[in-house]
Amino acid sequence: MAVGWLLIAVPALLSGVQILRIPVVLVGILGAAAGVAVMLLPTAFLWALSRGREHFSLDWAYLSGWPAFAAAIGAIGLVVYRQLLSRLLSPGKA
Repeated sequence: MAVGWLLIAVPALLSGVQILRIPVVLVGILGAAAGVAVMLLPTAFLWALSRGREHFSLDWAYLSGWPAFAAAIGAIGLVVYRQLLSRLLSPGKA
């Protein structure tokens, strides 16, 4: 969970209103990529610890499970954050 905060939430918060200049589709793609990176990080860490001796298969069955779920959560979370920030900063809308 801490890795997710470091990869998704902290950069989004530090970008401030600059995130509003990025198109919504690109924000969703960035959130999805960060979500997949969070889920693949343990596999990459285990591969680095074994010094590449063991083979970790990243087949479609694995990638369509938890990494796909994390991609959806990352994309939705970042797009919702962008929408809420735009509503907060737009005057006159209630």
